[in-house]
Amino acid sequence: MGLDPEGVVVLRRLVRHVGDAGAAVLLATQDLAFAESVCDRLFLLHDGRLVAEGSPAHLRERYRASSIEETFLTATGIGRRIDDLERRLDAFSR
Repeated sequence: MGLDPEGVVVLRRLVRHVGDAGAAVLLATQDLAFAESVCDRLFLLHDGRLVAEGSPAHLRERYRASSIEETFLTATGIGRRIDDLERRLDAFSR
């Protein structure tokens, strides 16, 4: 996201305040942990396409993931490529 810790806290409070006042907030970020901490609903995009949407809890449950980052990796198939790379690196290091 590129914010210092103070900026993250201020932005998080601002987004929650505006949302609590009844307004919708559209937040575009690659910082999925931040999005999970402030958003009621997430729309996960990959290569310009919607790959998943729902509340953070619903998405983690749907993809059996412990975090939204893991959810994204599973929903997009990137996680399989990372697992394959790790297996290749393990085999290489032996």
